[in-house]
Amino acid sequence: MKYRCWIMAILAFSVVSVQSAEIGRASDTKKARKLCTQATEALKSGRVEEGRGLFRKALEIAPDFPDAHVGLGQMAMAEQRYKDAYAAFQRAETAYIEYANEVIRRAQQNENAKMDEMARLADASSQVAISSSKSGAAPMAQAKLYNRAQQLAISDGPLPTSVELTNPLGQIDYYAGNALFRLGELAGAIDYFEASVKYSPLHLPSYVNLAIAYWKSGRSEDALSALARAEAQGLKVDPKLRADISAAPSAAQ
Repeated sequence: MKYRCWIMAILAFSVVSVQSAEIGRASDTKKARKLCTQATEALKSGRVEEGRGLFRKALEIAPDFPDAHVGLGQMAMAEQRYKDAYAAFQRAETAYIEYANEVIRRAQQNENAKMDEMARLADASSQVAISSSKSGAAPMAQAKLYNRAQQLAISDGPLPTSVELTNPLGQIDYYAGNALFRLGELAGAIDYFEASVKYSPLHLPSYVNLAIAYWKSGRSEDALSALARAEAQGLKVDPKLRADISAAPSAAQ
């Protein structure tokens, strides 16, 4: 089947780090991130074992650091150790979900604290205004309270956007789907690719892999639908892939 030539093209190994924030001990996270960056550079230079060691060292410092799990998973993919790769991506997914939940919790705490402070300032400003009206003065205290309220109103600290939090998760799901695809577990791969396009709707390879997984499963209409969904996001689909899928509407051989 022609889908094999497309698979080789789109499931190639690449080093893409999933960015994480400083959750837990900030110093450990910074060290782990630095080690992952060094590991990526080592791999790009062909120093495979050095890169592997750096990813492992990062996990010794920060055991739940998603980037390191992703890095080891990608190395396992390149070495055709697909079960190990899938296990690594699962660990990365679990770690990233925990990270995202912690980000949301902290952001909500900051937002609540900000609102409490705004309410306190509003109450203090009202008290100063009453005092001012009785004395006929315009105390500097009221101006200071107003300035502080303005600073709070424009300060950074909103909840993270859904895109900022879910896009890395979509990348991890994409990697996990690739591993299951290589293991021949098409149903599981499709589930991961569907999750990937949900969380990373502008990631073209996720749609392409999803289409190929459907195609290999004998679901050509679903495969073409996946490509159409990509185009609906403004992504450019290779017309040759569409033609190959359209030419084989029945079950993949």
